[in-house]
Amino acid sequence: MGTFTNWYNHEHRHTSIGLHTPADVHFGLAIDKAADRRTVLTQAAPDTRTASAPSGRRRSRPTRHRLDQPTNPEHHQETATTAA
Repeated sequence: MGTFTNWYNHEHRHTSIGLHTPADVHFGLAIDKAADRRTVLTQAAPDTRTASAPSGRRRSRPTRHRLDQPTNPEHHQETATTAA
């Protein structure tokens, strides 16, 4: 039981407390670790303006996916009217 408790409190990161360990929160280490994470993520994040499209333009996001389109429009209308 001691092995599990040690893992659970000192190694396992809990989503409900910001992916910190209970020991980090209890001993007040979570704030510093969160700041360290932000620093690392900021330094590692690519510049999305230049990575997504040439000359710094952002690509437009599609409003619908092709899987959202009905393959047979008549069948789609029949289903919609029979369901009403």
